[in-house]
Amino acid sequence: MSMALSTTLLLSSFLISLLLLIIPSHCILDPTSTTLAIESFEPPQPPSLTTSERLSKWIVFAIYGGVFLLAIIGFLSYLMCSRLGCCGEEEHNSASEEEAGLLGPDNPAQRDGPVPPDLENLVAFSFKDLKDATENFSISTQVGVGGFGAVYRGQLSDGRLVAVKRCKVQKVSDRDFVFKAELKTQGKAQHGNVVSLIGYCIENNERIIVFEYMAEKDLYGHLHPELCQKKSQLFESWKLRVKVLLDAARGIHYLHQEANPRIIHRDIKSSNILLNETWDAKISDFGFAFVGPVLGRNDVEVHRVFGTIGYMDPLWSSWMSNFVSVVTPESDVYSFGVVMLEAITGRKAYDEHRELLLADLDFTTENLGEVLDRRLALPVGAEMIIIERVMQIAKQCVKRHKRPLIA
Repeated sequence: MSMALSTTLLLSSFLISLLLLIIPSHCILDPTSTTLAIESFEPPQPPSLTTSERLSKWIVFAIYGGVFLLAIIGFLSYLMCSRLGCCGEEEHNSASEEEAGLLGPDNPAQRDGPVPPDLENLVAFSFKDLKDATENFSISTQVGVGGFGAVYRGQLSDGRLVAVKRCKVQKVSDRDFVFKAELKTQGKAQHGNVVSLIGYCIENNERIIVFEYMAEKDLYGHLHPELCQKKSQLFESWKLRVKVLLDAARGIHYLHQEANPRIIHRDIKSSNILLNETWDAKISDFGFAFVGPVLGRNDVEVHRVFGTIGYMDPLWSSWMSNFVSVVTPESDVYSFGVVMLEAITGRKAYDEHRELLLADLDFTTENLGEVLDRRLALPVGAEMIIIERVMQIAKQCVKRHKRPLIA
């Protein structure tokens, strides 16, 4: 709040200075009076009709200009406060009426009313259950941190290992938007290549989601390991990399073609493809997912555009008009094309130092060996044919138009 206030004061000072420049130099405001004082000029005689009219116009213009600038100050202040989460978004000690529709039968914050069909198969955990499972959300059990919270490894009272995602977003509206999106989409998705949602917790200000535990974490970490990190089996194997891509493609195909209702993920990337102990890949993180499109249509209108630089469909920005964007399953196809390029070249989706997108990588069959991940031995024979095919499909996926379906 202090940051927004100081910025507003600076803007106010700047705009007031600008207003003083607009008012003619011979017109000054007398701080002890509510009238406009006029400096005397030689010769000290009454102004002519033309001068009086000109002065009146300046006064009217200054008044209207001041009102307009004050309105701008107020509007900018509101925008800054909204961005900082300090304007009208107070935390509450109990679930709101809108959130009550998400509560399970065993949740302490449950209100009267039936359990929504979306959640009837999910477990409603208490905060204490998850606090005990994660050793009070200890840093030693933390396995990842994202834009909307941290993920912890937990062990339930029945011995099951789970992943516990605790939402930590300053703005209530953003936190609940992501929380509800995950429950309403991932909660319905039942497929071997989609991470299973087990349960949730809504208690006071807590928003927590419980998933199946994926022991090998995410694909991104294996493709781009830290210097001190031991190289994994996936890191050193072309065959395993292709297997992971096939698994992920099956998961996306399910979301687009077989799920009821269909789902557009909107944030496909290597860090959202998780791996279990047998290297099965599964799609995760449905915080930006959208249900649709409905039968007979191929697009969905949305009022929020989400994604990650490097993976985001470049057509989204060109589709935006009147704060409405159109997204299609092809947007996920583009993102997955980038993941394919990432898995085969070993490069990141976006090179922030050189400001290069991996999707813009230029290659042909003849120079393919030059862009492959050099940390692995060059594939030969049938393995090289498969890698060439993967790269050809990836290139089609990141085209601006006529992208293939994932089938």
